[in-house]
Amino acid sequence: MHRLGSGRNCNRRRFSLLDQIPDQVRNLRDLVEVSDDDCKNMLCMDRREFNRFCNLLTNVGGLKNSKHIVAREKVGMFLYILAHHTKNRAIKFQFKRSGQTISKYFYEVLQSILVLTSVQLLILTPRFMWKK
Repeated sequence: MHRLGSGRNCNRRRFSLLDQIPDQVRNLRDLVEVSDDDCKNMLCMDRREFNRFCNLLTNVGGLKNSKHIVAREKVGMFLYILAHHTKNRAIKFQFKRSGQTISKYFYEVLQSILVLTSVQLLILTPRFMWKK
């Protein structure tokens, strides 16, 4: 008779994504919500600028929340990579994400910034330059 819980794999701990969520939220909170000085040191902008930048990327650039990560964390990872010239290997330990996930979200933020720059260029370009 086979008993429940007996066998060679009964002592293994199951992996759950829910175990990592508090660490990921805590990491974003440590980057952005502690103080302006810490935010400037980590992301090269203060909290107000970071929030405005996130709102601009989500409203105009088209950056969206995904199932497992919010847009603010995507932008935080992007800015942290640029501010500290770090690689995926270093970032994946700090943000508790895989290297592939880091690359995917970096690309998403970059695409929304490119959309944003094309919109800004259309706004800033004078009308007389379009006429020939």
